[in-house]
Amino acid sequence: MRYFYVACMAILLSSCGMTMPSFYDSNQSSSIIDIRQSIVTFDCAEDHLSQIQKIKKNIQWLVLYSEAKPSQKDVLNLLQPMQETTEDFYNRTESSGQGSEFYCNTKKKILQEQSLQAAEAIMRRF
Repeated sequence: MRYFYVACMAILLSSCGMTMPSFYDSNQSSSIIDIRQSIVTFDCAEDHLSQIQKIKKNIQWLVLYSEAKPSQKDVLNLLQPMQETTEDFYNRTESSGQGSEFYCNTKKKILQEQSLQAAEAIMRRF
């Protein structure tokens, strides 16, 4: 019996470093869908800067909201890759002007995949 308690304590202590999933939040769910919609409707033939600014602001809103809530580390971890991709796209577009359509479509596909993964995780919480 003593070994059982030792094993249980070892398991509990080893899981302390893991990120626990946060609970469902309707504001986060709505925001991630807004972000996904902005990405899906992104038109690479139109002005990139205004469209990527909108996506960047929507992601920033969700990050700030999640930072303000306790124990939202899981959501912030999900948003980090999308935030980095958006920031890279924004910085390149702002400094170099309108990029190529190939670059735009590549970044759009990456953002679509990242936002889908984030949305699935955020919407599945209970």
